[in-house]
Amino acid sequence: MRGSWLHHAASLIKKPLSALLGEFLPALLESILPTPGGLTNALYGIAQGFFSELAYTARRHNKYGLIEATVAGALAAIPAVTLDAVLFQVIYPWDYMVLILVAMAISSAVYGVLAYWVARVIRG
Repeated sequence: MRGSWLHHAASLIKKPLSALLGEFLPALLESILPTPGGLTNALYGIAQGFFSELAYTARRHNKYGLIEATVAGALAAIPAVTLDAVLFQVIYPWDYMVLILVAMAISSAVYGVLAYWVARVIRG
């Protein structure tokens, strides 16, 4: 999983597609620069940004609060685990995969909470 909390650009910008762009643009930069992930970084960025965007879209982009930021972070774990399994054959027994998904979702949700509070401090 890409270790970025930038999909929470939506907590700061509060516009449709800001979560998607906030994740994809840094991932694209990582793809252009010589990094170990290469172009797969862009794929992860699009997928994670899209899933994060779903949390805000579900509220019709009317609310960009703590709950939305937390859910947006947690949702980013779904494509991360899926892409790891598909692209890199990181496949374990189903019960381990569920534990990995839950752990990643909790970790990403914590990033969402932190990003929300940072954005709140920045906005004043």
